Amino acid sequence: MTIDQLLRADRGLELLRGDAATVLSSVAYDSRQVKPGGIFFALPGQRHDGHGFLSAAVAAGAAAVCVERNVSPPSGVAVILAADARRSMATAAAELHGHPSRRLHVTGVTGTKGKTTTTHLIRAIAARHGHQTGLIGTIHNIIGGRAEAVKHTTPEAPDLQSIFSRMLAAGDRRVVMEVSSHALALHRVDDTRFAVGALTNI
Repeated sequence: MTIDQLLRADRGLELLRGDAATVLSSVAYDSRQVKPGGIFFALPGQRHDGHGFLSAAVAAGAAAVCVERNVSPPSGVAVILAADARRSMATAAAELHGHPSRRLHVTGVTGTKGKTTTTHLIRAIAARHGHQTGLIGTIHNIIGGRAEAVKHTTPEAPDLQSIFSRMLAAGDRRVVMEVSSHALALHRVDDTRFAVGALTNI
């Protein structure tokens, strides 16, 4: 993905500095996870502000940074201004991975209680009918039939799009996932195409 492709996918972005032809190889929201050639999104948080970690991201090899206010990170890096960095991060993650949810049948389950039980029931029904189905949720993720530990009920957008890509590579064609209200508010599932949505309760 190039910066130009990202700008065309998200009209709310503005390139303040740098070359639009720059290729971006990854998306990160934690400066410790930045890879050379990637883009770092400076997210404002309750405890930490990502804008305070721009130098660390650049030192780790970021080719671009996305900010919500006009700042001056170290030279040699492209600077992109976003009205909402979280929303734009979801777009960037989906674009980078080629929008994998468009090739999956994704069922999202939200609600105050019952998400975990409901997602496991749906996956069991799909399996009974011969559909290899991935799962994303509170207890674990299941990718290609193998369970993995989780940190969040609904992963941050870059992690979520990466999981979708891995599911496709592992042969999953359906996904059932828990979608927390927190994730909805923080745009974690923006640019994810859902085939089915379910609400348990409020």
